[in-house]
Amino acid sequence: MALNQCRWIYKCDDDWLTVTCTAADLDPAMTFALEASGAPIAWLICGEIAAGPAEFDGSPSLTIDARRARLTIRPDRKSVLAKHQPAITFHVVTPSPEIVSRVGGDELLFLDHAARRLPYFAIQTRPTTSFTLVFVGELDDDGSADALCAKYESPREAIARPVRSRISFGGT
Repeated sequence: MALNQCRWIYKCDDDWLTVTCTAADLDPAMTFALEASGAPIAWLICGEIAAGPAEFDGSPSLTIDARRARLTIRPDRKSVLAKHQPAITFHVVTPSPEIVSRVGGDELLFLDHAARRLPYFAIQTRPTTSFTLVFVGELDDDGSADALCAKYESPREAIARPVRSRISFGGT
Protein backbone atom coordinates (compact mmCIF):
# COMPACT_ATOMS: atom_id res chain seq x y z
CA MET A 1 0.00 0.00 0.00
CA ALA A 2 1.26 3.54 -0.76
CA LEU A 3 -0.13 6.57 1.02
CA ASN A 4 0.83 9.00 -1.75
CA GLN A 5 -0.20 6.97 -4.78
CA CYS A 6 -3.25 5.75 -6.65
CA ARG A 7 -3.65 3.71 -9.80
CA TRP A 8 -6.31 3.20 -12.45
CA ILE A 9 -6.28 0.10 -14.66
CA TYR A 10 -8.32 -0.10 -17.86
CA LYS A 11 -8.85 -3.21 -20.00
CA CYS A 12 -9.06 -2.58 -23.75
CA ASP A 13 -9.51 -5.79 -25.75
CA ASP A 14 -6.35 -7.79 -24.93
CA ASP A 15 -4.38 -4.79 -23.69
CA TRP A 16 -4.21 -3.02 -20.34
CA LEU A 17 -3.81 0.71 -19.83
CA THR A 18 -2.45 1.76 -16.45
CA VAL A 19 -2.36 5.28 -15.04
CA THR A 20 -0.43 5.74 -11.80
CA CYS A 21 -0.55 9.02 -9.90
CA THR A 22 2.10 9.67 -7.24
CA ALA A 23 2.47 12.74 -5.02
CA ALA A 24 6.01 13.88 -4.29
CA ASP A 25 7.12 13.76 -0.67
CA LEU A 26 8.52 17.27 -0.44
CA ASP A 27 7.77 19.14 -3.67
CA PRO A 28 4.42 20.50 -4.84
CA ALA A 29 4.34 17.91 -7.65
CA MET A 30 2.10 15.08 -8.88
CA THR A 31 3.54 12.53 -11.32
CA PHE A 32 1.28 10.66 -13.73
CA ALA A 33 2.83 7.56 -15.34
CA LEU A 34 0.87 6.09 -18.27
CA GLU A 35 1.59 2.58 -19.52
CA ALA A 36 0.15 0.40 -22.28
CA SER A 37 0.73 -3.36 -22.06
CA GLY A 38 0.36 -4.06 -25.77
CA ALA A 39 1.31 -2.22 -28.93
CA PRO A 40 2.41 1.43 -28.71
CA ILE A 41 -0.47 3.91 -28.70
CA ALA A 42 -0.76 7.66 -29.23
CA TRP A 43 -2.05 9.22 -26.01
CA LEU A 44 -4.20 12.34 -25.94
CA ILE A 45 -4.05 13.81 -22.45
CA CYS A 46 -6.30 16.74 -21.68
CA GLY A 47 -7.36 18.69 -18.66
CA GLU A 48 -9.78 21.44 -17.80
CA ILE A 49 -8.22 24.63 -16.50
CA ALA A 50 -10.17 26.04 -13.57
CA ALA A 51 -7.83 28.77 -12.34
CA GLY A 52 -10.37 30.33 -10.04
CA PRO A 53 -13.12 29.54 -7.56
CA ALA A 54 -15.47 28.20 -10.26
CA GLU A 55 -15.28 26.59 -13.68
CA PHE A 56 -15.29 29.05 -16.57
CA ASP A 57 -14.76 31.89 -14.06
CA GLY A 58 -12.36 34.17 -15.89
CA SER A 59 -9.95 33.41 -18.66
CA PRO A 60 -6.76 31.76 -17.41
CA SER A 61 -3.53 32.21 -19.33
CA LEU A 62 -1.96 29.18 -21.05
CA THR A 63 1.66 29.54 -22.19
CA ILE A 64 3.09 26.81 -24.39
CA ASP A 65 6.78 25.92 -24.68
CA ALA A 66 6.60 23.39 -27.53
CA ARG A 67 10.34 22.62 -27.48
CA ARG A 68 10.23 21.41 -23.88
CA ALA A 69 6.56 20.28 -24.13
CA ARG A 70 5.90 22.47 -21.07
CA LEU A 71 2.61 24.17 -20.28
CA THR A 72 2.37 27.09 -17.87
CA ILE A 73 -1.01 28.12 -16.50
CA ARG A 74 -1.77 31.33 -14.64
CA PRO A 75 -5.14 32.65 -13.45
CA ASP A 76 -6.91 35.53 -15.15
CA ARG A 77 -5.35 38.73 -13.78
CA LYS A 78 -8.83 40.01 -12.91
CA SER A 79 -9.80 36.87 -10.98
CA VAL A 80 -10.17 36.59 -7.22
CA LEU A 81 -7.36 34.02 -7.18
CA ALA A 82 -4.91 36.33 -8.98
CA LYS A 83 -5.81 39.24 -6.72
CA HIS A 84 -5.04 37.21 -3.59
CA GLN A 85 -2.12 35.18 -4.99
CA PRO A 86 -0.80 37.11 -8.00
CA ALA A 87 2.27 34.88 -8.49
CA ILE A 88 0.50 31.51 -8.38
CA THR A 89 1.59 29.32 -11.31
CA PHE A 90 0.82 25.79 -12.42
CA HIS A 91 3.07 23.84 -14.83
CA VAL A 92 2.71 20.60 -16.75
CA VAL A 93 6.11 19.12 -17.67
CA THR A 94 7.49 15.84 -19.01
CA PRO A 95 10.90 14.16 -18.81
CA SER A 96 10.40 12.89 -22.38
CA PRO A 97 9.46 15.81 -24.68
CA GLU A 98 10.68 13.81 -27.69
CA ILE A 99 7.59 11.59 -27.31
CA VAL A 100 5.23 14.58 -27.53
CA SER A 101 3.97 15.33 -31.02
CA ARG A 102 1.80 18.35 -30.12
CA VAL A 103 1.03 20.42 -27.06
CA GLY A 104 -1.62 23.11 -26.89
CA GLY A 105 -5.08 24.14 -25.90
CA ASP A 106 -8.56 23.02 -26.88
CA GLU A 107 -7.72 23.02 -30.59
CA LEU A 108 -6.14 19.57 -30.14
CA LEU A 109 -9.47 18.16 -28.95
CA PHE A 110 -11.38 18.77 -32.20
CA LEU A 111 -11.01 17.11 -35.60
CA ASP A 112 -10.83 20.48 -37.39
CA HIS A 113 -8.11 21.68 -34.95
CA ALA A 114 -9.93 25.00 -34.61
CA ALA A 115 -9.64 26.65 -31.20
CA ARG A 116 -12.92 27.22 -29.39
CA ARG A 117 -11.24 29.26 -26.63
CA LEU A 118 -12.37 26.73 -24.03
CA PRO A 119 -10.27 26.37 -20.85
CA TYR A 120 -8.47 23.12 -21.73
CA PHE A 121 -4.90 22.05 -22.26
CA ALA A 122 -3.94 19.01 -24.33
CA ILE A 123 -0.86 16.90 -24.97
CA GLN A 124 -0.71 14.50 -27.93
CA THR A 125 2.04 11.86 -27.90
CA ARG A 126 3.60 9.83 -30.64
CA PRO A 127 2.86 6.08 -30.37
CA THR A 128 4.54 4.78 -27.19
CA THR A 129 4.01 2.19 -24.48
CA SER A 130 4.79 4.64 -21.66
CA PHE A 131 4.62 8.35 -20.98
CA THR A 132 5.16 10.45 -17.88
CA LEU A 133 3.90 13.93 -17.10
CA VAL A 134 4.22 15.94 -13.93
CA PHE A 135 1.97 18.68 -12.55
CA VAL A 136 3.97 21.25 -10.57
CA GLY A 137 2.53 24.21 -8.66
CA GLU A 138 4.08 27.35 -7.21
CA LEU A 139 2.41 29.92 -4.96
CA ASP A 140 5.20 32.50 -5.10
CA ASP A 141 7.36 33.75 -7.93
CA ASP A 142 10.60 33.45 -5.97
CA GLY A 143 12.54 32.02 -8.91
CA SER A 144 12.15 28.40 -7.83
CA ALA A 145 9.48 27.46 -10.41
CA ASP A 146 11.90 27.03 -13.31
CA ALA A 147 14.27 24.96 -11.16
CA LEU A 148 11.39 22.80 -9.96
CA CYS A 149 10.18 22.27 -13.55
CA ALA A 150 13.71 21.40 -14.66
CA LYS A 151 13.99 18.88 -11.81
CA TYR A 152 10.90 17.01 -13.00
CA GLU A 153 11.89 17.30 -16.64
CA SER A 154 14.89 15.17 -15.70
CA PRO A 155 14.09 11.49 -16.38
CA ARG A 156 15.63 10.39 -13.08
CA GLU A 157 13.61 12.81 -10.93
CA ALA A 158 10.24 12.53 -12.66
CA ILE A 159 9.33 9.24 -11.09
CA ALA A 160 8.01 10.12 -7.65
CA ARG A 161 8.58 7.37 -5.14
CA PRO A 162 5.59 5.90 -3.34
CA VAL A 163 5.59 6.19 0.42
CA ARG A 164 5.23 2.71 1.84
CA SER A 165 3.15 2.27 4.94
CA ARG A 166 2.71 -0.48 7.47
CA ILE A 167 -0.88 -0.05 8.46
CA SER A 168 -2.39 -2.80 10.52
CA PHE A 169 -6.12 -3.27 10.73
CA GLY A 170 -6.94 -5.65 13.55
CA GLY A 171 -5.12 -7.66 16.15
CA THR A 172 -1.57 -7.87 14.73
